[in-house]
Amino acid sequence: MPSRAGSRRTKASRADRRNRRPAVLRAVGNTSTGVSRALLKFPLTGVPAGTKVDSADLRLYYDQTHTAGDTEVRLEAHRAAQAWTEDQATWNSANAITGELSGTAVVVDDGETGRTAAVGAWPASGNTAYTQYAVDQDYLHNKDSVAGDTYTWQPNLPEDGTYQVEAHYVPASDRATSAPYTVTYNGGSKAYPVDQQAGTGGVWKTLGSRVE
Repeated sequence: MPSRAGSRRTKASRADRRNRRPAVLRAVGNTSTGVSRALLKFPLTGVPAGTKVDSADLRLYYDQTHTAGDTEVRLEAHRAAQAWTEDQATWNSANAITGELSGTAVVVDDGETGRTAAVGAWPASGNTAYTQYAVDQDYLHNKDSVAGDTYTWQPNLPEDGTYQVEAHYVPASDRATSAPYTVTYNGGSKAYPVDQQAGTGGVWKTLGSRVE
């Protein structure tokens, strides 16, 4: 992977809403005067197109100067959800740029053998106006009145820990306003209703964090 020296970076601060590019340090964190977030971009010109990257390590040195002592501060790295440039990335545009929390992530898509199971009828959508926003541009749906129809996703998690569980859907006016999702975890299960009419395009809805 490219080294940090070759990265492009910028900082957006809510205190003044302007884009700043200091020479070396990237500011992150919350203080009484504002909130700072940083964006990092790595050149991938040396990676051939279509190459599957199995894993990557992001290592950043953190110099805690905005607060005193050895207070523990939680840092998070999120995927960039869209292309951005240093000149255009600002605090006001950060919501559109910031994607899901990075880390050990496992995505299970509809129809994956050994990872999914359907009870009842779950036909594939043929409406390209909606499937263009779906994961891998396809999704299954259930709109009949038969009780007990379910669809199950079973991720193969590589290690124990606390995982944030998210569900992806494509919103439309004919969707359920309280689609029932149940997350089963080490110690029990919890139900989450999801309004599948809310949002635009493709939506990742956070259901909660659970220990496995």
